[in-house]
Amino acid sequence: MFSMFFAQTSPDSWLEPFMLPAIAAFFGGLMYFAGAMKERDGGKAPAKWIGVGICAIGMIIGFGPFWTYISGSADSEIYRTINHGRKMMIGHYGAFLVPLLIAGACAGHHFLMKWRNRVYEE
Repeated sequence: MFSMFFAQTSPDSWLEPFMLPAIAAFFGGLMYFAGAMKERDGGKAPAKWIGVGICAIGMIIGFGPFWTYISGSADSEIYRTINHGRKMMIGHYGAFLVPLLIAGACAGHHFLMKWRNRVYEE
């Protein structure tokens, strides 16, 4: 089912492996922010966790190009030889790391707010 994300085709530009995971991470972060603002106002915020889920989907999509670029197999060596260059490396690394960082920031913000609310209630 997910084999299309692990394909060994060469991207034309550094944006090709980066764009879809980055868009998912951006909209996931926006949904988390909207849910956090609703939760701050006293409501329930399921959109907050839907946003983190969208970031996780971005990580899953971005893991294919990232793993293809960093694994030590012979196919990976050929892939890196064809897709050499600093921008191409940034696109492959960013495809996984940008959604990971945004999801980590969302989780960190959640636990910080829970800790802050507990400290100020005492």
